[in-house]
Amino acid sequence: MTHRPPHPAILEEVGGDDAIRNLRFVTTHWDRISLPTGYAREKQLFLHWEPLLGLGARVERFDKSATTAWEILAPLLGLERRDMVLPC
Repeated sequence: MTHRPPHPAILEEVGGDDAIRNLRFVTTHWDRISLPTGYAREKQLFLHWEPLLGLGARVERFDKSATTAWEILAPLLGLERRDMVLPC
């Protein structure tokens, strides 16, 4: 089964003008594979997501840490790095 990313017009209709710029494709399981394998898989995904990436969507890597979670979420929530309080 092939999964296609949503069409940009649908995203804008549902989420408004900022929908695509606020879209994040988050990759996970970096702790389960070697970096070369991860990079190769990520490259395949980039090709698949290319139309939306060209319109402002971004790819983020989540490594199961609070730090990367906040790095992904903070810009979407309108927070700056200095506003974030990370647990110890």
